[in-house]
Formats: sequence, structure tokens, C-alpha cells
Amino acid sequence: MATKMSKTLSGSGRLGSRVYPTEPTPMHFTQLHFPKSSVLPPPATYHHSRRRHRSCGSLGCCCCSLFATLCSLLFTLVFLLGIATLITWLILRPIYAPRYSLEDVQLKTFSVSPQNALNADVVYGIRTENPNGKIEFKYGVIDMETSYMGQVFGRSAVPAFSQGHRNVTTLTSQLVVKNYEFVPASVGSALATDMQRGSVALHARGSTRVRVKVGAITSFAVRVHVNCDFTVKPPTATSPGSVINKSCRISR
Repeated sequence: MATKMSKTLSGSGRLGSRVYPTEPTPMHFTQLHFPKSSVLPPPATYHHSRRRHRSCGSLGCCCCSLFATLCSLLFTLVFLLGIATLITWLILRPIYAPRYSLEDVQLKTFSVSPQNALNADVVYGIRTENPNGKIEFKYGVIDMETSYMGQVFGRSAVPAFSQGHRNVTTLTSQLVVKNYEFVPASVGSALATDMQRGSVALHARGSTRVRVKVGAITSFAVRVHVNCDFTVKPPTATSPGSVINKSCRISR
């Protein structure tokens, strides 16, 4: 009996070692790595834009096309004018401005009465020079005025004329003044004093319009002013009058 029980216990011990092992079998795990590029982003939600493209109407499209055409024509016109100006300059160069000077002043009469009234007969000799070889100048009427101490006491004029290529022209303008009374009277008194001293400072101003002619083309008129300051020695019973000094400048 004891022998059977020992066999049974020994048999049951072998069974227990198979059914309930002392250490559990370890589990094996495999770790997988995925690159970030392979990960798909979450689907984006599509939002339909509510803005609608405005189509250009037929009138608006025509205006845009007309504006572009006008701009193109204007650019072409400016370009052609620039080319024409450059060619003209290359043909006519060098271009010199006309020169003006007060050539002579003849004092036939220049006197002051006891009432300080002026009587004068003055002839101006005006020199104009055109040094250009292919340009002609066309002058309008030259208006001249003569003043003393800023007060104009006489006016004269030179008829219109044309000046050809490389030409020097001398013009004359006669100024006649009779019994001119200065206002205030102190100006007349100062003139009488200067005449006794034998030196009178006068100012002459000439104004005209000048146009440039090249071949059959004539430019628009440009206003030109010539200002001359000169000092004269009045004539006496024994000697004629004369010019002591003079200077001229041109302005526009």
C-alpha cells in the first residue's frame, strides 16, 4: 500500500512539472519603424471659395484695349520725335545763339528846359549777328523803350525782318522826345544836374519775338529781351554828344 502511494506521488510530481512549470516562457516582441514621409497626413477639409471672378464686360475690355493702343501710339510718337530731333541736331551742329549789341548811339538833340522838360532826338544803331550756317532767324517788330532812373520817357520800334545764314545786320531806331516832364519833378532836376556834369546814365530795352527757320520748317516764336545800360555825354554848342560806355545782356 505504501509502495503504491509513493508511486502515485512520484507520478503526480512528474505531471505537475509538465502542467505547471516553475518559470513561464518569455514572450518575444518585434518593433516596427515607419519613416515620417510614409505617414499620411489627415485629409484636409476642402473649402470652396465664395469669391467669384468678375468677368470684364465688353465696354470695359474695349476701354482697356483702346487705352493700351493710345499708350503704344504715344510712346512711338515720342520715340520718333526724339530720333528726328537727334538727326536734326547732328545735321545742324554746332548751333549758336544769335548775338545782339548796341552798336552806336547818336545824340542829335538832348536837352532839358528850365522847367526840367526833356527834348531829345536819339538814333540807335543795333547790331544783330547770326553765326549759324544752316539756320535762319525771323524777327518780329522790335519794340524799344528808353528810360532814366527807371522812368520811361520815350518809345520807338524797328520793323520785322529776316536774317539769313552767317549774316550781320545793322538796324536803326530813331527816338524823338518833345517836352517830356518827369514825375516827380525831382527826376527832371536830377537829369539837369547830370547834364551839367557831362554824364547821363540811360537804359534801353528792346523786346521782340524770334522764330527759327530750318529749310521749310519754322519753329514757334520765342520772346527775347535785350537790356542795354549806357552812359552818354550830352551834346553842346561846340561838340556833339557821344557814348562813354555801354553794356548789353539778353534775357527771356
